[in-house]
Amino acid sequence: MSKVTTFLKQNNLNLYKKLKNATVENVLLEQTKSGNHTLKIKKNGRDFYFHSKYNPVNEAVQFTSNIQISDNTNHILFVGAGLGYHIEILLEQNPNVKFSIYEPDLEVIKFFVDSDIIHKYFDRMVMIFNDLDEILDSEIINVYLSNDNFNVELSITKNIYKEEVNSLYNMFAEKLNQKHLDVAITSKFQKRWVTNYIKNFNVVVNSPNFFQKSTLRSFKDKPVILVAAGPSLNLEIENLRRIKNEGRAFIVSVGSAINALLEYNIVPNLVCIYDPKEENKRVMYKIEEQKRDDIPIAFATTVGYESINDYNGPLFSLISDQDPFSMYLLDEVKDEHILLDVPSISIFTLQILHKLKVSQVILVGQNFAFLNNRRYDKSIQYKSNPKLTIDERKKLVEAYKENETDVLSVDGDFIKTSKDFLNMKRIFEEYIFFSKINVVNSTQHGAVINGAHYEKLDTLLDTILKEKNIVNKIWYKANTKNKYNKEKLKLIIKSSVKYAEFLKNARFLSEQIIQMDIDVLSLDEKLSLIKRMQSSLNNIFNELYHEIIVKRMFIVQDNYYKKKYQENITIKNPNDKIKELTNVFNNYIDLAELNNDLIMPEFEEMLKRINY
Repeated sequence: MSKVTTFLKQNNLNLYKKLKNATVENVLLEQTKSGNHTLKIKKNGRDFYFHSKYNPVNEAVQFTSNIQISDNTNHILFVGAGLGYHIEILLEQNPNVKFSIYEPDLEVIKFFVDSDIIHKYFDRMVMIFNDLDEILDSEIINVYLSNDNFNVELSITKNIYKEEVNSLYNMFAEKLNQKHLDVAITSKFQKRWVTNYIKNFNVVVNSPNFFQKSTLRSFKDKPVILVAAGPSLNLEIENLRRIKNEGRAFIVSVGSAINALLEYNIVPNLVCIYDPKEENKRVMYKIEEQKRDDIPIAFATTVGYESINDYNGPLFSLISDQDPFSMYLLDEVKDEHILLDVPSISIFTLQILHKLKVSQVILVGQNFAFLNNRRYDKSIQYKSNPKLTIDERKKLVEAYKENETDVLSVDGDFIKTSKDFLNMKRIFEEYIFFSKINVVNSTQHGAVINGAHYEKLDTLLDTILKEKNIVNKIWYKANTKNKYNKEKLKLIIKSSVKYAEFLKNARFLSEQIIQMDIDVLSLDEKLSLIKRMQSSLNNIFNELYHEIIVKRMFIVQDNYYKKKYQENITIKNPNDKIKELTNVFNNYIDLAELNNDLIMPEFEEMLKRINY
């Protein structure tokens, strides 16, 4: 077995198996007039030459002569490999660059993996791919989305495999859009996440972690109805009532669905909430209105603190990956129970149910689309903002219309939806695909959800929901509260004191820099100033309090300025370097100081609430 084959067996088992079983029927190796080889491909009744049938090396030289790869490039993605003539030239010209290959023709890969070129540059190869699923399963997406990647596409590959190549770029475009959306979301909620997990911590330590043994035992191998607030929800009310009364499945409510269920006098077995916004409290208005304290609520530690601080019923904490504070202090929380922050509560809850190892997840009210121009169940009435002017209302309506698009429904026709719903649906489908969780879509007149076959809820009552009294209705009674590590909290407090001193010193240095005439400094003085700034920043970066609290308040800007600082370090002109570095330094200190001033009072108040 060659080292390439061994590599694929360990790192891309899917491709390894396909190559092992593949036969060469449509690709022929031919010797050219120059003595080198080319590949002749039969496709759709026609013959294509992958490389020149006269001199493929000269052809590759001409092709690569027009390609300029910057010094900042760390990785090249070759779309189309062939026999690799162009790959060899570009890797010789760029000796520090690693590479990956996407080759949609499996028979071409069989020839390529046997070539001398791949063995010559094997140590620099990251991966070989033959289909999009292999790419989705890899880390190459993150490499591609970085500024360090460069694409090299063979025109013959694009011509013969146009659909596959377009799908590749469409997938990358979706991922890039998602990356931009993630940054926008983080930028929007970064301060709110931190404020919430600090203000919620007293509730966290006075409530159990959701993933305790009693919860896992109660839900494991049981069916769950995941009820969302979509406009089809009211069509299943009587079925849901029967399922709840007869104990055929757990009823788990997400988002505003709790208000609809209570309106119809159905009490779910569990409510899940995670939205960090203050407005999330309106999701709970029926619970508050009916003065209920008997409904178990699982809350993300980053949820809007207004949602849970006044609730006297059973509460269970869920640790979000946006909450390093709780992760650090709660020793009993396992890594596998940390939940990813995602665009919708339904996706968030799907993660929970997967970790609980439930038998099936049955979707109700998960439309991902409109029904009779409604976004929500008819029992849910959200009042519009009375402060909006007529012009502002018109602009809002126009924005909604621009956001509208079509999606295939479970009924086989196209229905109206929004781009936001489509994005949520795509991520929902991705989670189903990767987790392999068993999901049934029982949402009438909703969008088709890939990975979740459609079946009406009333028919499921005779199949997977046939068994009665399988739900432990008091599953939430046996519980133990979270315990935080007091020694670790002591370290954070000590760190906060040191941090304040480091910030004070950094502010003093910043004010000195502002008063300096940089141009008159000697080279040694400039180098000394750079060292002082770097030392000051390192002191701040290395503090635990900064890492898990203050930095998280401006994490997007933190990433930006750190990257900017590293770029500026490489500037050769001393005057330009010192000016750029001092600008980054001053801006970073401003942000750290501002956000520390915002969060420190909340941190101190939290310590009082937990009686530390």
